[in-house]
Amino acid sequence: MYEHAPHHRLPLRRRNGRHRVAVAVAAAAAVAAGVLAPTAAFAGGRPDSVQSSLDTLAKDDGVPAALAAVKGRDGRTRTYTAGVGDLATGAKVPTDGQIRIGSNTKPFTAVVVLQLVAEGKVGLDSPVETYLPGLLRGDGIDGRGITVRQLLQHTSGLP
Repeated sequence: MYEHAPHHRLPLRRRNGRHRVAVAVAAAAAVAAGVLAPTAAFAGGRPDSVQSSLDTLAKDDGVPAALAAVKGRDGRTRTYTAGVGDLATGAKVPTDGQIRIGSNTKPFTAVVVLQLVAEGKVGLDSPVETYLPGLLRGDGIDGRGITVRQLLQHTSGLP
């Protein structure tokens, strides 16, 4: 499940058939994507929109913990936490905590690739070899015969 030190583990609990931790990951992804952005209130010592959103996740949505790091325009990285890192002990969320998000990266990757397609920088029916020369070669695999579309649809035949 997790390959990190025990103090970095967030308990995995189910709610409505989904993992609560996934909600925290989605919140962190929203921060990274700029959906949630730090406000000027941060400098005044009051919670800003990121902290408020994470607090809401932990308090109202039942997420045990949430962690986000946001790099501001000034180059400073601000770390935000909410909830508890360990339900049994009530330990704080570690600011260097990590959550394995596994397959959740696939939709984010697809969105970025499709944005590049919309900008005319990537062709869905172009071979992978066009963009990543030599990466998919060997053991019966040839990137010259696998398209970007096949990768996104998981129909390329790659193991």
